[in-house]
Amino acid sequence: MTPEDIVCPACKYKNTHEALTCIYCGAPLATTARESKKTDYIGHIQIVPEAITQLLDHPLPQLPAGAFALFVMDMQEPIVVEGHEAVYLGRFGGHAPPASLDLSRYEAEELGVSRTHARISFAEGIYKIEDLASTNGTWLNRVLLAHGKSYELHNGDQILLGHMRLSICLPEQAMRRAVTFTAQHTMTSDTVRLHFLTLNYLETVVSKLLSAIIEVDSICQASRGRAAESVHILSIRSDEGRPLLYISLDKGGEAVRLVRKWVVPWQRAHPIISYPEEALENNLIVAELNRLASNLLLDANPTLDEKEQQALVERLRSPLFVLATSELELSPLD
Repeated sequence: MTPEDIVCPACKYKNTHEALTCIYCGAPLATTARESKKTDYIGHIQIVPEAITQLLDHPLPQLPAGAFALFVMDMQEPIVVEGHEAVYLGRFGGHAPPASLDLSRYEAEELGVSRTHARISFAEGIYKIEDLASTNGTWLNRVLLAHGKSYELHNGDQILLGHMRLSICLPEQAMRRAVTFTAQHTMTSDTVRLHFLTLNYLETVVSKLLSAIIEVDSICQASRGRAAESVHILSIRSDEGRPLLYISLDKGGEAVRLVRKWVVPWQRAHPIISYPEEALENNLIVAELNRLASNLLLDANPTLDEKEQQALVERLRSPLFVLATSELELSPLD
């Protein structure tokens, strides 16, 4: 690599000195490296989460679909960002390329913000944030983000870029996004279709499944330092030709994703539905459930420490057992 080459912080490919954006992935490049010194490491960050109602005591902006607003530190006026599927946050000086948000004027260098620090993306109604191997890290509420992993954003989330505190405001369309998934009855008897949506079936099978998913969501939120949110059922309908349910919730998308990713394959590999009462007395099954819970939690928060993980595994084992022994199986991930 010659002294004139610039390495993209997002994809790590080399670009020429004249490039403002990476020719491979489109990320803004640190072309101001000669003008701004390398980001200093500024030490441990003490996180004190604050709800958006505590942080912001002024009216929130009305935002169109595909836009979001960031409140920087204690600034009263937000930065509104729109028209980009991905926006890069960092210090770009007077050479800020397209699809970037220059935070230099907010004392970003002193607060430990890297030249290309993080990326906020928007796709299919979902906002996500990703740390781009920054020097001082990116935090979402109480969670230190792992490099290269995207985390879903919610309205009022608090973000730390180094020591720079941001709060994000999302449009109503994103806040009201429905979570829709299918659940199939694993029994093959045709008689199942006759009582598929009876009151008894809703109470004994569907309600238990949804309660377990909502509990998984609550535990995953706890792993990230967030308070549990109420999850409401928007609709449940059956398929006349097949033992299939279409379920729509107003929240809980991350929990549904984690259940589909981790629980469904485990459920298929461990058919314990025929003897659920005895299963929890089997030390091997309990150990398997603990491993399943650990994997799911580390997917939800890769930076979870061992003590917190052990406590949450204990809470998570019960809803995972309900899901694993349910007559309903969520559709697997493609």
